Amino acid sequence: MSDPTPMSPDAADASQQASTDLRGLTVLVVDDNAHNRELLEAYLEELEVNVVGVEDGVSAMAHVEREPPDLILLDIMMPNMSGFQVCEKLKAHSETR
Repeated sequence: MSDPTPMSPDAADASQQASTDLRGLTVLVVDDNAHNRELLEAYLEELEVNVVGVEDGVSAMAHVEREPPDLILLDIMMPNMSGFQVCEKLKAHSETR
């Protein structure tokens, strides 16, 4: 097995710049499992994004109406409104599509 090729300085700078370009964006994390939300929030802290966590699809839709996020990380299996239902509702409106 050969050693991986080291990243060139230009590629390393571009990689670093790409990760810092996310600074200040808002990410909505939707999961009924609090542990999963906390884990995702911990990973996202390094990217310096604003993280909002909610526990279900109904709360997600309410948040999107009040303050649309830049990205939504959405669980599928949730009570009250599944992730599939949230996606359908978001895609049905041009503002959230």
